[in-house]
Amino acid sequence: MLKIFHNINVMHIKKNIHDIILGTILNIKGKTNGKMKSHLDLQAAQIRPIRHPVQRGNKPELPPASYALSENQIEVLHKFLKE
Repeated sequence: MLKIFHNINVMHIKKNIHDIILGTILNIKGKTNGKMKSHLDLQAAQIRPIRHPVQRGNKPELPPASYALSENQIEVLHKFLKE
């Protein structure tokens, strides 16, 4: 019988945090924590207009986070990590 009823796997927690942070700053589609519903709620409440969805064609898109890296900054980061 196990004496530890709740065991937290630190390795998986660290990996998930790492994935969320990198997904957000690199603006990887599907890997950010921004959800359409929360952005629509901001729009309905008429607050933080910079975070409102933007209509592109016939599908709304979420604007990147203010701390997301630009393409040039991503290239610099990749070059730094490679070296």
